[in-house]
Amino acid sequence: MDSIKINLRRANFSDKDILSKWRNNIKIRENSFNSQIISKVEHEKWFDDIFKKKDVILLIGLINKKRVGQVRFNINGGIAKISVNVAPDKIHKGIGPILILKGSRFLFENTCCKKITAEIKPNNIASVKAFSKAKFKKISSEGNKILMEYIKQ
Repeated sequence: MDSIKINLRRANFSDKDILSKWRNNIKIRENSFNSQIISKVEHEKWFDDIFKKKDVILLIGLINKKRVGQVRFNINGGIAKISVNVAPDKIHKGIGPILILKGSRFLFENTCCKKITAEIKPNNIASVKAFSKAKFKKISSEGNKILMEYIKQ
């Protein structure tokens, strides 16, 4: 899985537009719990608020300095909820599991979090596989979501 060299960095204001573009891509929207198009105003408010919150970590994945995805953690106590977006032109290319695994390592090394949870739509088989490859275990499947987790070793 480490054959693709991905580096992570914290997001900055230069990432605002590309993250909006990715989020509103039809491939991304159909696998999101909120599948509505996000307006420019809504996105800008969300993005600006991210940098004010101490309980959110937003990372950008890079291959040769080109942005290929994002990993976000919303932290509550010692538990982080993960959200991942792979650039639409990089979907199904093996990027997802690496972003998840490297993002999880970053979180564990830089916070007191001991557990990461992921909520996935049941029909999003690619995400379930990506999280499984990144050492997440399925713990439940209820209604409209599959819950997976990764516990710090």
